[in-house]
Amino acid sequence: MSVATLDKQVFGNKRLLVLSFNASGAEENIVTGLQYVDHFSVGIKSVATSAYSMQQNVDSSGTASNGSIGASGLAAGDEMFIYAYGR
Repeated sequence: MSVATLDKQVFGNKRLLVLSFNASGAEENIVTGLQYVDHFSVGIKSVATSAYSMQQNVDSSGTASNGSIGASGLAAGDEMFIYAYGR
């Protein structure tokens, strides 16, 4: 898995991170660097499957993990942009 931060913005007490994400396996734990992820959206670059799921503030196994985005159902090589809003 590789995650690169492409941009960071601050709006009052909220932060926006633009991440480039490349999966290396079916389950991934994306650490954003935020203390808490309020919301995120995904921009697809290239995915081999449409049956993936992602949740904020949990790891890939569903355990609470503030500031992370847990992803499952991915294929190796899936690529996407992630826009994470939080604090």
